[in-house]
Amino acid sequence: MRKGQLMGQPFVYIFLLIVAAIILFFGVKAIINVIDAGQEVEYNRFVSDMGEVESKVYHDSFGSTMSLENINIPNSISEICIIDRNSEIDLSLVNNFDLREFINLSYSGFQDENMFFADEKLRSKEFERIYIEDVNPLCDNLNDNKIDIRFTNKGELVLAEHI
Repeated sequence: MRKGQLMGQPFVYIFLLIVAAIILFFGVKAIINVIDAGQEVEYNRFVSDMGEVESKVYHDSFGSTMSLENINIPNSISEICIIDRNSEIDLSLVNNFDLREFINLSYSGFQDENMFFADEKLRSKEFERIYIEDVNPLCDNLNDNKIDIRFTNKGELVLAEHI
């Protein structure tokens, strides 16, 4: 090899390292985006399934019940709470501190959401026909990977209660 080729060889290796680092960076970023999109799809499917159960119970005969324990729960959701905006809320019933603060902020605001989910993003959703009795909020810890809540048709509304 000539002297010029030996001097240029380290630059080729440096260039290859830079290209490899850029490929790894954007590859990891793309993988993270795919994982995030998958989690978003899983959450949206979960909310859709809950809405379908609510709709089935609402359109069924008076007194019919349906459990939520067969709904697939995203791994990221650790607690679910349903609130009644027309009565006083006992936030001590919420186990997750971040969810407790999120419900408190939402309750004092003018939002209509009545179902709250504890995951990385602290999400909420409005289900118009769901109401609760006795305890407010009605919370369920999802560490056992099932929702211990059932919906019961009460005519114009759907009652959510613990199993």
